[in-house]
Amino acid sequence: MEMTELGRTGIRVSRLCIGCWQAAGWETSDDERFMRTLAHALDRGLNFLDTAPAYGRGHSEELVGKVIAGRREKVVVATKLSASTTKPEKVREGLENSLRRLGTDYIDLYQQHWPQREEKMEETVALLHDQGLIENVADLYALRREHFVRVEGGRVVALPGFGGKTRKGADGEPEIVEAKRADKVLAAIEASKRRPFAAVLYALGIRHVGAVTAQALVARYPDIDALLAAGADDLAEVPGVGPVVAEAVEQYLGEEHNRETIEKLRAAGVTLEEASPGRPEGPLSGSTFVLTGKLPGLTRGQVRELIEAAGGRVVGSVSGSTDYVVVGEDPGSKLERAQALGVRVIDEGRLRELAGGG
Repeated sequence: MEMTELGRTGIRVSRLCIGCWQAAGWETSDDERFMRTLAHALDRGLNFLDTAPAYGRGHSEELVGKVIAGRREKVVVATKLSASTTKPEKVREGLENSLRRLGTDYIDLYQQHWPQREEKMEETVALLHDQGLIENVADLYALRREHFVRVEGGRVVALPGFGGKTRKGADGEPEIVEAKRADKVLAAIEASKRRPFAAVLYALGIRHVGAVTAQALVARYPDIDALLAAGADDLAEVPGVGPVVAEAVEQYLGEEHNRETIEKLRAAGVTLEEASPGRPEGPLSGSTFVLTGKLPGLTRGQVRELIEAAGGRVVGSVSGSTDYVVVGEDPGSKLERAQALGVRVIDEGRLRELAGGG
């Protein structure tokens, strides 16, 4: 089966995709035959299925969920929300219902049916890329009006579809007095800097990371530096993430060109931390901890809760700014790193004492 990349997501899909509307009841449908057909296609290398809650009021998603059970990691699933669904709470409700029907904790491609947009940003981004003005999302924040429309050599030069009103200046040369579409695009780009960190993380296009997963990651790692420092083992402990998604996140954040993009976003003023009421004050306030190995009396999640409740912060990797490394049974390379850097190494008992738990 010939494969291709889905846009710029890094997701590899078969060039053939099965649209699963046949299970919607719009025509005579045999559920068992439908599922056998999907399974047969997947067995022969097709890996791309497209469904929607509207197909049979969720019945299509339920059948797709049965077919992909046991082979989820090998299948790319796309589903949708209604064009009229715009309120965040309704989007979340619709997504959670689709996840439940599909029997999965992530959706590879979540689309909106016939979205209504004043400005077709996807087409604009594609145009900017074709013109050599951008290579990645961070380049959008370096754009100025003159990239869209400008006066050059006594004439107006504009990208296709972009132009503006001009008048003759005092020197007899044309000057641009209005460029509505360019200004609208630039205003939208500027406004996007204020989008929540979870929305930015989702927009990076990390494989398996949808809106719900991005929110879960941000709840655990409220700023980009904490997320960059987290390893796959730490990420996998986030509710709703698991080892497959954790590996995809670690791989994406570990690639140099992706880190460069993130630094460009930071320099542009894009939101890369979650607004927070602040950490509670306690005996561990201002202290940073790294966990390694299995502790005798607490799970990783319980250790994190203990530290954070006492005002401390847990990160994923050891650095010179780490205050403590909490070591349990069978510690990994983090212990060696801590010893090399002279970071204080403690056990569970000492952690409890520091946290005020006796």
